[in-house]
Amino acid sequence: MTARRKTAQDTNGVSRRKALQLGAAAAAGAAVGPFVMRVARAADAFTWQRFKGSKLFIQFTKNPWADTMEKMVPDFEKETGIKVEHATLPEIQARQKLTVEFTAGSGGIDVWYTSMHVEKRRFWKSGWYLDMRKFLSDPTMTAPDYDWNDMAAGAKSIATQPDGSISGLPAFVDPWILFYRKDLFAQKGLKPPRTLAEMEEFAQKFHAAPKFFGFVARGLKNANAPAWDWVLFSMGGNFQTKDGKASVNTPEAVKAMDYYAGMLRRFAPPG
Repeated sequence: MTARRKTAQDTNGVSRRKALQLGAAAAAGAAVGPFVMRVARAADAFTWQRFKGSKLFIQFTKNPWADTMEKMVPDFEKETGIKVEHATLPEIQARQKLTVEFTAGSGGIDVWYTSMHVEKRRFWKSGWYLDMRKFLSDPTMTAPDYDWNDMAAGAKSIATQPDGSISGLPAFVDPWILFYRKDLFAQKGLKPPRTLAEMEEFAQKFHAAPKFFGFVARGLKNANAPAWDWVLFSMGGNFQTKDGKASVNTPEAVKAMDYYAGMLRRFAPPG
């Protein structure tokens, strides 16, 4: 989750920028930022009701984590006194809406789900992220039991920009895991694939469309970016060269995309 840079005052005279942080920190359920500090009397300085009467609008992206957060909104409103309005859109449509609204400067979205593998540098360079560090290090703005050190190193890294600013509070980290049907593999006397060549071979063995498909993975536009990197890396490619230039047209990258797209075309369900 992340918050938008805003300075507009709400009806109670509390700046939206200040209200955003409290809303994002409570809704996201996980803090991000390497500069969270605790003082002995932090609990005395913090109160959940500090911004009672404020309003927030949250733009969710449709996924199980957002579904869980939406269910928690009433509890958050009761705890903080902040009124929350929210909407949910599929991933691609949500990204389009964010770009349009932020470019226009409409200011209608206070907190949103951001996909760092797609938006991290672009939104940061555009000035659309609010730096969370000063809130995370302020005991009057962050609950004393909200511990940054509980966060995984990967979560901290993805939310941190080159200048050290913290652009959001990670709600989850995506690991890539191979799922397979143990019963079907046992029937054919097979073990899980250990190479890309074996994965292709086994997918072909199991494929019996339209009743059964040998492989499934992401295949829609933006969702492809983080999904084929395990193929890209396995084939010796990368997204950038060492000097920071795009390298998605290298022989390794082309081979990886041909493999991934080919697996989807030949063995995955339509759509």
